[in-house]
Amino acid sequence: MKYEHKIVDRQVGRNADLFAHTIGEMKTPEERYAYIRILISIIEQAHPEWNQAPNKDKQIAHLVFHMSHGAVPREETEHIVRLRDEERGFTNHLKDKSKDKDQDPRDSKDKDEAASENGQAEEEAVEAAEADTEEQVEEEKEEKKAKKKDKEKKAKKKVKKEKKVEASADEEGEAEEEEAASADDAPEEAAEEDSAEEDSAGEDSAGEDSAGDDEEKQDD
Repeated sequence: MKYEHKIVDRQVGRNADLFAHTIGEMKTPEERYAYIRILISIIEQAHPEWNQAPNKDKQIAHLVFHMSHGAVPREETEHIVRLRDEERGFTNHLKDKSKDKDQDPRDSKDKDEAASENGQAEEEAVEAAEADTEEQVEEEKEEKKAKKKDKEKKAKKKVKKEKKVEASADEEGEAEEEEAASADDAPEEAAEEDSAEEDSAGEDSAGEDSAGDDEEKQDD
């Protein structure tokens, strides 16, 4: 299958490119949020060397921006990358210390709650994607079974047709043999009939000759 665009990052792959393009077609950040998290996870697996990079958020955001053909803003992806790392405790390379000092503890609590909700939303999105994949696999299996049955039916019909053709050919061959045998017997029967007629004619001639001799004797 041919695609209009080249793969942006071969380590991430074509499917991730298509996924990013689909995310870019979503209209609001709320719609995109859970799917961007999944895409970030895919990129992290493809580029483990970025996990401790000081500018990891910018690297991933730059890649997502190009994979989505500019539809997903860099700032949006950067924010989600930082949030995911904070949820997992990977904050040393992304933490803004000045903001952390001025941050209200209540804001931190709200942030933790939001992160927990976001993590749950991500898990649900992953589960939904896996369920869709399983359904697709089952559908493909059913299609293969149906195709296999159709092939078997066609093969059976073909065998039956070939058998009928062979039976018809055998009958025609027998009929031809009978005709040939009949044609061979006809000259012999005709010769026998001619011979019988000649014998009959000879007997009639002999009878006539004998009658003529008797008449001559009487005249004498």
